[in-house]
Amino acid sequence: MPHAGEGRASEGESEAAADELGRAFEDAYSQVARGLVGWVIVRVQRWRLPATHSADDIVQESVIRMLARCRQHRSVPDAFPSLLFGIASHVLLEVSRKDMRQVMWPTRSGQALDVPDSVTRASQRLLKKELQQKFRDVIDGLTDDEAEHVALALEGLDQKQIAERMEISHSAARKRWQRLRAVLRGFFDELGYEPGDLGDSSDA
Repeated sequence: MPHAGEGRASEGESEAAADELGRAFEDAYSQVARGLVGWVIVRVQRWRLPATHSADDIVQESVIRMLARCRQHRSVPDAFPSLLFGIASHVLLEVSRKDMRQVMWPTRSGQALDVPDSVTRASQRLLKKELQQKFRDVIDGLTDDEAEHVALALEGLDQKQIAERMEISHSAARKRWQRLRAVLRGFFDELGYEPGDLGDSSDA
């Protein structure tokens, strides 16, 4: 039978491991938060999704599901960005279903996980209503291909990868990106991007 001291030591180790995981999650999310927020806004706007769930809801739900995955596996994976965007894609597909009004997410049923405060603050800072509206207005003026190009860049793909995904030449992708960056410069500045942060640095 374990001694009380051993039990307390085990609890302390578990708390320390949870704190370490939380810090690792915060660090990983801080690297992709602005891209995820911009990506969600583009997708919501171009897909003409119902107003029952906003970009705020989709980002929050995606973060909660990613955090649950990390806690289940007790680690933050190296593939954190691609996994988070994959989760966000699934959340968006759920929203696009006609019966979405009947679906109850943990964030809406009061069963949400305890998300680190810094993660919540990062999302809220980027999801300011005026910033969302400004970006939506610009996205409305883009073609479907241009909006897709922006979304892929926010997802972290470089221009060669985007060219392959969209089945265009690399030079065509670079030229289009130069135009789009000029149109979206104000939005990217507000998200905190520096020249060269998105796409190939040589494409600035």
